[in-house]
Amino acid sequence: MALSNRDFVVQDLLEFFRSRCAVPSLIKDETSNVRHLCGYDSNLPGWRLLSDTISLLPHIHAYGYWLAPTAMDKLGTIAQIANKLLASRKTSKPLKPELRTGRAKFLPVSEVAPPATK
Repeated sequence: MALSNRDFVVQDLLEFFRSRCAVPSLIKDETSNVRHLCGYDSNLPGWRLLSDTISLLPHIHAYGYWLAPTAMDKLGTIAQIANKLLASRKTSKPLKPELRTGRAKFLPVSEVAPPATK
C-alpha cells in the first residue's frame, strides 16, 4: 500500500506533539486530542502560535500546506489538524510575463520627485 501525503503529514504532527507533551506516551495516534494532552485547553494564544511552527514541519512545508493561526481555534486532534492542512494548500499565481523578463519600467522623474526650487 502506497503512503499518501496525509500519512506523512500525520507522522510529522505525531512527532511534533510528542516532543512538546509532558507525557509523550499519551499521544498514540491521530485521534489523540493534543490540544488537551499538551496543556493548551486554556491557552488559546499559545495554541495559535503553534500554527507557524506546524506550517514549517518538513513534509508540511514541502507539500506547500499552511495553517492560519485562527484556524487552530476549532482544532484539537491530530486528524483534525491534518485534514485542515490538506484542505488549505497554498497556491501561488505565476508572475505576469512582463514582470519576469527583467525589463525595468521607470517612472519619469517629474512624477516621483517634486520640482527643484532655487
